[in-house]
This record gives sequence, C-alpha cells and structure tokens, in this order.
Amino acid sequence: MSEKTSAAKKHRKSSYSLCENMFLLFMITFAAGVFCYEKWMPESFMDIYLTVVFAVCIFTWLLISFFSGARNKWQFEIFTVIFWILPLLITYLADNGPEFCRMSITMYLLSEFSIVMFMTPAELIGSFIKIGPVPAILIMALVCSFAFLAGNLLSDKLKKGNYTF
Repeated sequence: MSEKTSAAKKHRKSSYSLCENMFLLFMITFAAGVFCYEKWMPESFMDIYLTVVFAVCIFTWLLISFFSGARNKWQFEIFTVIFWILPLLITYLADNGPEFCRMSITMYLLSEFSIVMFMTPAELIGSFIKIGPVPAILIMALVCSFAFLAGNLLSDKLKKGNYTF
C-alpha cells in the first residue's frame, strides 16, 4: 500500500525537466515561425490561425516562465534571454557586422535560420501590439523575465508561510 501511495505522490510531483521545457518552447516557436513565414494557407484562415498561434505561443512561454520561477530554475531565465537576444545579434552581424561576418556562409545560414525561427514570430507578436519585430523580441524577453520573477516571488512567499500580498 505504501509503495502505491509513494508512486502516486511521485507521479503528482513530477514535472517537465528544464530540457523538456526548452525543447517544447523551441518547437512551438519554430512551428509558429515556419507556418507564419510560408503563409501557404488561405487569407481567411490565416487571420484565425495567427491569432491562435499567437495565443498558444505567448501562453506557453508565460506559463513555463512562471513555473520555472516557482521551481527556482534560474537556468531557464538564462535560456530565455539567450533564446530571444542571440538571434538579433546574429542577424545584425550578418547584415551590418564586420566583413568576415557579412561574407561568411555560416553567418548567412544562421541569419536566415534566425529570421525564420525568431524574427517571424516576433513580427507576429509585434503585429498584435503594433510594433516592429526587434522591440517585440525585447518585450517578449522582459515579459518572460517578469513572469519568471513573479513565480519566484510567489514561491518564496508560499514557502515562508506569508500569504498576505
């Protein structure tokens, strides 16, 4: 009987690992980027589809950021900042950087991947709040950081037993 209850407690307590969360967010962002980049669907369906993709992408990022903060997974916050800021740097260096970056095939490929993977979802996010993709990326990184911090602060308050907000 005790084995059964301990297995049930372990099952309830288990959550996705940090790597699983990072892979999930990568795949959701990648799917949003690819489908929004190609725009192969009819125009009438694209409006509904883009709204759903936007909602799923934002909700997933915020939810995982919050729960990573609640579990004190500070590595997730580093992942979030690198995930959203590094592609901006790669794209900038490939377009406006030193000559060895502008003439490099590797930088070109990384830049094209960054455009599909990150700039296209950023354009989607920016289109809903009427800003460009670069500010949308910065806002997304900040909002995820705030969600992480909120989860962390809530977790600390619950651990201390101080339930007044």
